[in-house]
Amino acid sequence: MYRHIVRKPYQCTFMVFKKTPQDKITFLGSGFFCHSSGYILTCAHLIGLQDDIRVCSSRNIDSFNHQELDFHQVAKAKIVQYSPMDDLALLKLEKGVSTDFSNDIMDFDVESHIGATVLYFGYPFAQEGLHTAHVSQGLISSKIINNRGKKQYQLDAMLHEGNSGGPLVEAVTGKVIGIVCGRFSMCSLQNNMISYAIPISSAYELLKKEGIYV
Repeated sequence: MYRHIVRKPYQCTFMVFKKTPQDKITFLGSGFFCHSSGYILTCAHLIGLQDDIRVCSSRNIDSFNHQELDFHQVAKAKIVQYSPMDDLALLKLEKGVSTDFSNDIMDFDVESHIGATVLYFGYPFAQEGLHTAHVSQGLISSKIINNRGKKQYQLDAMLHEGNSGGPLVEAVTGKVIGIVCGRFSMCSLQNNMISYAIPISSAYELLKKEGIYV
């Protein structure tokens, strides 16, 4: 049903890592292209300002890919904008990475509706060696203002560790409408279906500060 919808966001979704002083790679979360000039959005809570950031793009969507990645294939990125209050970070690739990205999959002006079917992309459990991008389905169950006064979509979806930072896509339009940011967590509700995403409109000011107008 969504075969044609998932192609662009799938191939624009990245694993985000940091390189340690011991020259090891540590998985942090997901991110995605938000502009053709090589900019990537992710969540601020995943990264530290002093982290040596690396990213790796998704492989061919129509191929069987090796579950584990050759970590020599990662690209270097730098943090150019960082907003802990919004839980957003903007990265810039230092060298080009081949992708089919086009700016038309982004929709910074529209806020989606309760009941909308959504797709979310990311790398759940990549820290355990699952290095292939994953697409899942959910729906927007509520629209809330969190305790920092920021808008969020509440999702009926089971996010896993590693999904944070990935794109949220409206299934009907194929447009990126949000950034997946986590799930409701209580000790007694480890496998709950309550998750959250930041509306993509919240990222507009971050891009504008970088001189990107969309």
